[in-house]
Amino acid sequence: MCAFSLRMKNAVWYLSICLMLITGLSCSKKKEPQKTSQSESEPQTGLSVDAARLSRPFPSVILKDLRDKVIASDQILHGKNTVVMFISPTCEPCSEEIAKWKPVVPTLDKSFQVIGVSSDPVSELVYYVKEYQINFQVYSDPAAELAGYFSISTYPTVVGVTPQGIVKFIRPGYSAQLSPARYLQAF
Repeated sequence: MCAFSLRMKNAVWYLSICLMLITGLSCSKKKEPQKTSQSESEPQTGLSVDAARLSRPFPSVILKDLRDKVIASDQILHGKNTVVMFISPTCEPCSEEIAKWKPVVPTLDKSFQVIGVSSDPVSELVYYVKEYQINFQVYSDPAAELAGYFSISTYPTVVGVTPQGIVKFIRPGYSAQLSPARYLQAF
């Protein structure tokens, strides 16, 4: 009976992973209910977002760059419209979101920037950036303070921040239909 139970648990786990890969929408770190509200300025996606952080200041937290140097998040934002992409090296939809942005990043006006944030260690992120040839800055949030602040349970999650440091939009999950241009229009 125990062997059967273990096989059933493994089968359910395997089917769950397969379903996630087939749908390709997002990777989840934890399951939490999300508040359902959308801002007028948020790209209209049809997904629910936690609206509690919209129109509020982006938090000042300590991050690490890929050289393992400590840097404050407000120094990174430094007065630009910023697309903050919460990613994880183990998340296939994150790689797809990154692939959408790679050709756009070199063409961005100087008033815009894209950054990646992950709670994974710097050593893993260095490898990830090199492997996927990510052409924007990626930072480690080793204490997962930003993921906690935004209650992120779905990866990738894209957050727009104004030059004044105000959260403009929060978009969880990957969408092939939502282009970088659409995100940029939301600023």
